[in-house]
Amino acid sequence: MRRSIIGIVVIVCMAFGAILIFNERLDNTVDTGYPSELDLFDQKLKDTLLKEIGWRLYEENFSFGLESEVLSKEEVEIVIKLPIEKINKETKNEVNKIINEVVTASDFNPAIFTIRVTAYENQN
Repeated sequence: MRRSIIGIVVIVCMAFGAILIFNERLDNTVDTGYPSELDLFDQKLKDTLLKEIGWRLYEENFSFGLESEVLSKEEVEIVIKLPIEKINKETKNEVNKIINEVVTASDFNPAIFTIRVTAYENQN
């Protein structure tokens, strides 16, 4: 009987300790309501650079999709999706050239960008 009580007490203490650790982790990730530095960088990127890239591609009569992912302030991936029938080396080079021109003319460091030009299939 005594062993059972000790076992129950140990289990309760372990559960209580796990709850305390879990709550401590939750407290450290509380949303302050203020955007992080990375969120501000991502928003600046979308409000300026990505809009300009989209506009320039539109001016060059590209039908495209544009996606971006900010992995850090030193690493941003831009993906341009073109119709599959438009994908060739010349088109990829032209799109890369346009993007590089926009990035160079901006306040962003060109070295942080990875640009991929891929295909999407038309779904009719």
